[in-house]
Amino acid sequence: MAYYSSTRRYGQYPYRRSYKAKRYTSRRRTYSSKKRSSGTKRVKGRMTARSKATMVESKFKLLELTQKYGKPQKVSMMADPGEVLLHQGGRGDQRYYQVIPVSEALRLFVQKARKEPNFSGSTESVYVTGVSFEIDLERSCPVDFFAVCAATTGLQYPESQVGVGNDGKTILCPFLNEGGQAGLVGANDKSVTALGAAVFEKYPKDRTAFGASTVSKGLPSGNYEVRNKNIKGVHQGKAEFSLNHVPSGQGPTGSYVRDQIHVWWKVEKELPISVMTNGRLSLLMGVRPQCDGFLSLEPPKGSVGSQMYGAVRNAQVTFYIRHGA
Repeated sequence: MAYYSSTRRYGQYPYRRSYKAKRYTSRRRTYSSKKRSSGTKRVKGRMTARSKATMVESKFKLLELTQKYGKPQKVSMMADPGEVLLHQGGRGDQRYYQVIPVSEALRLFVQKARKEPNFSGSTESVYVTGVSFEIDLERSCPVDFFAVCAATTGLQYPESQVGVGNDGKTILCPFLNEGGQAGLVGANDKSVTALGAAVFEKYPKDRTAFGASTVSKGLPSGNYEVRNKNIKGVHQGKAEFSLNHVPSGQGPTGSYVRDQIHVWWKVEKELPISVMTNGRLSLLMGVRPQCDGFLSLEPPKGSVGSQMYGAVRNAQVTFYIRHGA
């Protein structure tokens, strides 16, 4: 670095100062040590050729389904009664189950639709995109829960007597026990036995459907969620989980928790409705208490030797179908 000096005179004394010469440097380009990505940067808002092709293919498939099976519709079925009290009996009383008919409900829907003046759908079959099952489960103790959906062939079990509500539109599904009262049914129920034989491959030591493994093929997959809890996942036909959170208070008027359960099955299949023994679609639900000695709500009238631990409310099944022009 060169230094230069100059002498200036202030009054009678000379003053010398030094300064650095200005240095002019050129700008240098710097390069990052990070490797450049080999792919091209996607501009936000633009679609790639592959995504465009996928979208066109999806639209074409929907158009083809509409032309072949009809327009998309949503059909709902409510439980009757809307409240089913849950109580724990003896060890031999395994009333944990309820079979929910799907094919019977779809047949009733078509029978109602035929009375409309512009009816143009099939009376032999219905294309089912998916099935949704929702319940509010109120409980005072931990419970085990499962729900499975299956289209079975050649099963000889009684047809469920689905009906229509007072409004003439709502389809009702009976939630009754063997005695014709509101409640769940036992493992020896004909519908539970027949459906379980077609769905389950291996039972646990207690011979219940809880923890039983399902057949490897033929069951529609989907997902499940407990909306007020951090419980969600996917399933291969059978959604099963335990609800272990319990309320703080107990006793005849104690508190309880409410779990909002939602299960979805992706069916995407044409199901016959004229013959119930061929491709008959049904749901099987199970609720089992893990509470010996709990008594949080008032027992139902007329119950002897049983303890109430909760209730199933607002059970609803929604069918997403294609039918009619």
